[in-house]
Amino acid sequence: MVSAQTRNDLLDTFSGKAKKLFFDVLMNIKENKARTISFNGCKLEDGMIERFLNAIPHKSSIKELSFDNCDLSEAKCVDLLHGMANKSSSLSLEKLSIKGNAFGGDAIVELMGLIDSNPKLKELDLSDNKIITSGAVKILGAVVGSEIEKINFRNNLISDGAVTDYIPVVADKNTPLREVDFYSYDPVIQKDLVSKKYHDELNKAMLVKRLHLKKKQYIEKTNRANVVYVVKRGR
Repeated sequence: MVSAQTRNDLLDTFSGKAKKLFFDVLMNIKENKARTISFNGCKLEDGMIERFLNAIPHKSSIKELSFDNCDLSEAKCVDLLHGMANKSSSLSLEKLSIKGNAFGGDAIVELMGLIDSNPKLKELDLSDNKIITSGAVKILGAVVGSEIEKINFRNNLISDGAVTDYIPVVADKNTPLREVDFYSYDPVIQKDLVSKKYHDELNKAMLVKRLHLKKKQYIEKTNRANVVYVVKRGR
């Protein structure tokens, strides 16, 4: 079944939940018709990632990609992200989700390369994966200097260490990053992996950052309005 936000000839969204649909989605990617591609729940078997990458045209219209619960192993995540980084000149990605796979380990290095090569990327959903604390710290390091605004790390293997390294990044008013979700609960030990103390510090830093951004946007908007007024008045 194809899920679409519009029902005209130019569909904006495709959902690849069935194997047979995968090839229909590829055709629409090749024809550059889709802005949002969702393979959520579609098991990407051997060769499918390569087919997907080969289908991406020069100057693709794709803005959002989702590979949630696609049974992607760490190795497949490496192949996917490495291939997408190599296609960066053709992609203008703004949102990427690889929720519910086995993302972690070597795939983190490939994600860092993708972040570096896609300056328009603003949102990442990495929840329900295999990311450990050191991996989260590496990703946050790659985010500094990028345009990413939101990251979801929920339900990974991340503890307080990543949060303590992250708080200064949030407090830095020169970075656009303003939302992050570190919440992780370990059912074995029945305990949150990130303590309440650091959740509170993180939320406080986020609040300060968001207030600063709103004030900055207001000042910029006012300045633009004043410039227009001065120009018109001068005429």
